[in-house]
Amino acid sequence: MINIEKFQSEIQKNMQAMVNEHGKIIRENRELKDQVKQLEKQTLVVHISDGDNLTSDNLRINKIIEKVFKKVTKIIYVEVSPFTKNSILLNGRNGLKSIENGKFSYVIIKNTDEVDASVRGFATLHLN
Repeated sequence: MINIEKFQSEIQKNMQAMVNEHGKIIRENRELKDQVKQLEKQTLVVHISDGDNLTSDNLRINKIIEKVFKKVTKIIYVEVSPFTKNSILLNGRNGLKSIENGKFSYVIIKNTDEVDASVRGFATLHLN
């Protein structure tokens, strides 16, 4: 025979456990939403290039960057160039150096081994 009081007690325990689990899921979901909001506020775009582009590319790239500025914290242009040449993308007519916006930075490095350190340095400086 079934003990009704024991059965009701088990149902109540199970329901309470479900409520507790549901509350935990809701709290975790809120925490994740807060983390996503924080990430949305701090978005870093990194463009890595050798700088060897056509002069006609510069104006198009600048227009794209202007649109991206509205959605990001920082845009960093990293040019990998073992030579001390003037790249078209950075120095050419309407080159990236012509951008006057505090959200834009650039760095020229000699070899690809320096890319990671450069990006991490900028991220630490601008996202904290």
